Amino acid sequence: MNIQNKYAVWIGLATIIPIEGNNDIGNAKGAVVNVLHWAKNENDFREKVALQLSEYEYSLEELSDVELFDFNNPEKYNDDLEEKAVIVKKIKSLQWGTFYTFNQ
Repeated sequence: MNIQNKYAVWIGLATIIPIEGNNDIGNAKGAVVNVLHWAKNENDFREKVALQLSEYEYSLEELSDVELFDFNNPEKYNDDLEEKAVIVKKIKSLQWGTFYTFNQ
């Protein structure tokens, strides 16, 4: 676990399930998506992501591959996430990449 206690952009791979009534992803059971947020450490990131996803009517099932966003090597991320990370630095709020839906 990475303990930092200095605010920065964090990234992780979230498995999310829509809460009943949320039809954002159609008939899919859920989705996997990269999420980015402004946080002081990994625990803070996890709490903020779960809270903000619930506000969008998603349940966070799993959050893996959590790390500080690497602005020195942004090519390692898919979906041009560097642009989203810059937004997170400015607005201090959740951003996400492409939703990869699943039905199982």
